[in-house]
Amino acid sequence: MAEVKRSHADALAARLNELAAQHSLSEIARRTGSSRNNVSRYARGAKMPLEFGSALVEGLGINPAWLLTGEGTPRLAEASVQTTQMAGNLLELVEAMNAVAHMRMGALTGKHHLRVLRELNDALARYEKLRDELNRHTRGIYSDLLDQYHEALDNGRLEQAEDLRRALAQVSRLSEDRGLRLRLLEEQAHHAYWQRDHKRTIGLLNALLFETIAQGEAPPERICELAHNLAMALLHEFSMEGALRICESALALVGKAALELPSGRLLDGLSGVLLVELGQVESGLSRLQRHIAWRSEIYLGISSGLLVRALLLAGVVDFAMAQGIGEPGQGKSSRLVLFANWLEQPEPLRSVLKHAVGSGIERTSPEGPSARYAAALLDVLTRRDAQAARDFIREVMYAGLKQRAPGRAFFGAAACATSLLWHAGDRRGALKELRFAHAERGAIPEGRSTDVLLIAAHHRNVLRLVADDEKSADLRQMRQDAIAWVRSGAQSGYGFLVADATLRPFLAAQLPAS
Repeated sequence: MAEVKRSHADALAARLNELAAQHSLSEIARRTGSSRNNVSRYARGAKMPLEFGSALVEGLGINPAWLLTGEGTPRLAEASVQTTQMAGNLLELVEAMNAVAHMRMGALTGKHHLRVLRELNDALARYEKLRDELNRHTRGIYSDLLDQYHEALDNGRLEQAEDLRRALAQVSRLSEDRGLRLRLLEEQAHHAYWQRDHKRTIGLLNALLFETIAQGEAPPERICELAHNLAMALLHEFSMEGALRICESALALVGKAALELPSGRLLDGLSGVLLVELGQVESGLSRLQRHIAWRSEIYLGISSGLLVRALLLAGVVDFAMAQGIGEPGQGKSSRLVLFANWLEQPEPLRSVLKHAVGSGIERTSPEGPSARYAAALLDVLTRRDAQAARDFIREVMYAGLKQRAPGRAFFGAAACATSLLWHAGDRRGALKELRFAHAERGAIPEGRSTDVLLIAAHHRNVLRLVADDEKSADLRQMRQDAIAWVRSGAQSGYGFLVADATLRPFLAAQLPAS
């Protein structure tokens, strides 16, 4: 390290001496506001402070890239001349192309037109050379900026990362290096994820995956890794069918070798989770079972939340057992809170509020909507206070949704509001929220999934509130739809439906005799 620093200091001294050949040390001292003795020491190899380098740039018009690395021309004015020449070459190309565009295609044989075509050919040749030079000159800068961008994101310096993103957007236009283009897409996706811009994250990950595949040189391990990242982003946005298509397509592309790769096994395991979420429970569990044996450190570790949720949905374990599966983690905690909300029982709610909600890295935030709803639900189950339930719905649940578009978020809030009011004894208010939830579910865009627990809670609310002799035609239809959905879900393997006391009577004909 000391040798590297010494070599860098010697190189700076050499460039300062090159300047001293054109200007006296006294002149350099005067223009930089330094003493002559200090300038002399720097020229002999003493450590040059940043302030002196900055003064050289400002006082003598020195190119900072040349001063630090030796790249480019010593003076900014000379760099400007090169830039002007480059711009002139480009302008010449544009003018030549415009001349051709104004020709009539039937008159390309005239001497004037042939001369214009020759000029265009010469301009294109110069442009190709210029483009190669741009690629060569920008590659190092592009790579260095990407390194800085990566470091800024890794350390959470988002303001610096945004500045670097803008700089990279400009530099990337001057480069055709495909490898650097893929690095940029990956870092931009990381940045968008930090900013919680999930749509942009998905778009960038999608471009990264398909451009990587299109190059035809990526190893199977990399393809599976990128497909897994994209599928997880889609899962986060409840685009589960899209996530499953990505998993299955990547696995088909890589072939049987995927199951021998760590990232391929993760991808296959994720497809199992998605199959459970989408109602193909038996098929999904069989894949998960295979991968638990292969990668127990994953499914009992950082991804234990995915396993716990799948087992709860399938009814393979009860809530108490689920709490003991795998290592603690925020993902597991958030899924336990969601399932406790589904159960609507005081003990599971008390348990998650005590053990899964909090400020630690292994807990879900108490300010999150699921945790706040769990606390409100426990309060309603304990006190049966209808006014408190209405206040919570108005001031908390819907207050945070004013800027949201209709659809999934409003459907979830309305389904939960219906449950709160029903438990609080406000049947009229619950029916109003039930109708709203039904309308919002219909507004969810095609291709976007909804949490199966929320759908189940909505149908359970319908069966609680709508009698079989209901006179209202729309409510009768909602009841018929609810019964059909619950029965279909139970047949597909959703064991959590069978365990529910409200739903079980509607499944009696489908259940084996005890």
